[in-house]
Amino acid sequence: MTLFSDNDLLMIALILDKDEEEDVVKKKRLWVHQALKKRSTEGEFYTLYKDLMDDGTKFFEHFRMSENSFNIKKQDTYWRKAIAPRERLAVCLRYLATGDSLKTISFSYRMGAWYSLQDRSRNLSNNF
Repeated sequence: MTLFSDNDLLMIALILDKDEEEDVVKKKRLWVHQALKKRSTEGEFYTLYKDLMDDGTKFFEHFRMSENSFNIKKQDTYWRKAIAPRERLAVCLRYLATGDSLKTISFSYRMGAWYSLQDRSRNLSNNF
Protein backbone atom coordinates (compact mmCIF):
# COMPACT_ATOMS: atom_id res chain seq x y z
CA MET A 1 0.00 0.00 0.00
CA THR A 2 1.44 3.41 -1.02
CA LEU A 3 1.12 6.58 1.04
CA PHE A 4 0.73 8.89 -1.97
CA SER A 5 -1.15 8.57 -5.21
CA ASP A 6 0.47 9.44 -8.53
CA ASN A 7 -1.36 12.78 -8.51
CA ASP A 8 -0.08 13.56 -5.01
CA LEU A 9 3.50 12.77 -6.05
CA LEU A 10 3.14 14.94 -9.14
CA MET A 11 1.86 17.87 -7.06
CA ILE A 12 4.72 17.50 -4.55
CA ALA A 13 7.27 17.41 -7.39
CA LEU A 14 5.81 20.57 -8.96
CA ILE A 15 5.84 22.42 -5.63
CA LEU A 16 9.45 21.43 -4.94
CA ASP A 17 10.48 22.45 -8.45
CA LYS A 18 8.87 25.88 -8.03
CA ASP A 19 10.61 26.37 -4.67
CA GLU A 20 13.99 25.59 -6.26
CA GLU A 21 13.36 28.11 -9.06
CA GLU A 22 12.60 30.84 -6.51
CA ASP A 23 15.82 30.08 -4.63
CA VAL A 24 17.88 30.47 -7.81
CA VAL A 25 16.65 34.01 -8.58
CA LYS A 26 19.53 36.42 -7.90
CA LYS A 27 19.43 40.09 -7.18
CA LYS A 28 20.02 41.95 -10.43
CA ARG A 29 23.08 44.15 -10.54
CA LEU A 30 22.72 47.63 -11.94
CA TRP A 31 24.56 48.33 -15.20
CA VAL A 32 25.02 51.97 -14.19
CA HIS A 33 24.17 53.31 -10.74
CA GLN A 34 21.48 56.00 -10.65
CA ALA A 35 23.86 58.64 -9.23
CA LEU A 36 26.33 58.01 -12.04
CA LYS A 37 23.68 58.48 -14.74
CA LYS A 38 23.70 62.21 -13.96
CA ARG A 39 27.35 62.58 -14.99
CA SER A 40 26.60 64.59 -18.13
CA THR A 41 24.54 67.16 -16.21
CA GLU A 42 25.91 67.19 -12.66
CA GLY A 43 29.41 65.73 -12.84
CA GLU A 44 32.35 67.99 -12.05
CA PHE A 45 33.69 67.87 -15.59
CA TYR A 46 30.45 69.13 -17.14
CA THR A 47 29.80 71.79 -14.52
CA LEU A 48 33.32 73.16 -14.16
CA TYR A 49 34.99 72.54 -17.52
CA LYS A 50 32.91 75.13 -19.40
CA ASP A 51 33.81 77.83 -16.88
CA LEU A 52 37.49 76.91 -16.93
CA MET A 53 37.60 77.13 -20.75
CA ASP A 54 36.91 80.86 -20.46
CA ASP A 55 39.97 81.43 -18.29
CA GLY A 56 43.21 79.91 -19.59
CA THR A 57 45.07 80.56 -16.34
CA LYS A 58 42.46 78.80 -14.19
CA PHE A 59 42.25 75.98 -16.74
CA PHE A 60 46.00 75.46 -16.48
CA GLU A 61 45.90 75.66 -12.65
CA HIS A 62 43.15 73.04 -12.52
CA PHE A 63 44.44 70.55 -15.11
CA ARG A 64 48.14 71.47 -15.30
CA MET A 65 48.07 71.79 -19.10
CA SER A 66 46.73 74.12 -21.78
CA GLU A 67 43.33 73.62 -23.37
CA ASN A 68 44.95 72.81 -26.74
CA SER A 69 46.84 69.88 -25.20
CA PHE A 70 43.64 68.73 -23.55
CA ASN A 71 41.36 68.15 -26.57
CA ILE A 72 41.22 64.57 -27.92
CA LYS A 73 38.52 62.69 -29.92
CA LYS A 74 36.69 59.38 -29.21
CA GLN A 75 33.66 57.57 -30.73
CA ASP A 76 30.60 56.26 -28.91
CA THR A 77 29.60 52.59 -29.02
CA TYR A 78 26.20 51.17 -29.89
CA TRP A 79 25.43 50.25 -26.26
CA ARG A 80 26.52 53.35 -24.41
CA LYS A 81 27.98 56.77 -24.83
CA ALA A 82 31.74 56.69 -24.37
CA ILE A 83 33.43 58.73 -21.71
CA ALA A 84 35.25 61.36 -23.71
CA PRO A 85 39.04 61.14 -23.52
CA ARG A 86 39.19 64.77 -22.40
CA GLU A 87 36.87 63.86 -19.52
CA ARG A 88 39.05 60.86 -18.62
CA LEU A 89 42.09 63.07 -18.86
CA ALA A 90 40.43 65.64 -16.59
CA VAL A 91 39.86 62.98 -13.95
CA CYS A 92 43.43 61.74 -14.20
CA LEU A 93 44.95 65.21 -14.08
CA ARG A 94 42.71 66.22 -11.19
CA TYR A 95 43.83 63.15 -9.27
CA LEU A 96 47.49 63.92 -9.94
CA ALA A 97 47.06 67.63 -9.14
CA THR A 98 45.14 67.25 -5.87
CA GLY A 99 45.90 63.81 -4.49
CA ASP A 100 42.19 63.33 -3.70
CA SER A 101 41.12 59.72 -3.29
CA LEU A 102 39.84 57.84 -6.31
CA LYS A 103 36.54 57.36 -4.48
CA THR A 104 36.13 61.12 -3.96
CA ILE A 105 36.97 61.91 -7.57
CA SER A 106 34.72 59.08 -8.76
CA PHE A 107 31.73 60.62 -6.97
CA SER A 108 32.66 64.16 -7.96
CA TYR A 109 32.94 63.34 -11.66
CA ARG A 110 30.13 60.76 -11.42
CA MET A 111 32.17 57.93 -12.89
CA GLY A 112 32.38 54.38 -11.68
CA ALA A 113 35.39 53.42 -9.60
CA TRP A 114 36.29 50.88 -12.31
CA TYR A 115 38.06 53.70 -14.09
CA SER A 116 41.70 52.65 -14.25
CA LEU A 117 43.44 55.77 -13.04
CA GLN A 118 46.81 54.13 -12.51
CA ASP A 119 46.99 52.98 -16.14
CA ARG A 120 45.98 56.44 -17.36
CA SER A 121 48.58 58.21 -15.24
CA ARG A 122 51.26 55.70 -16.30
CA ASN A 123 50.39 56.23 -19.98
CA LEU A 124 50.32 59.97 -19.47
CA SER A 125 53.76 60.02 -17.85
CA ASN A 126 55.19 57.81 -20.62
CA ASN A 127 53.93 60.18 -23.32
CA PHE A 128 55.23 63.42 -21.80
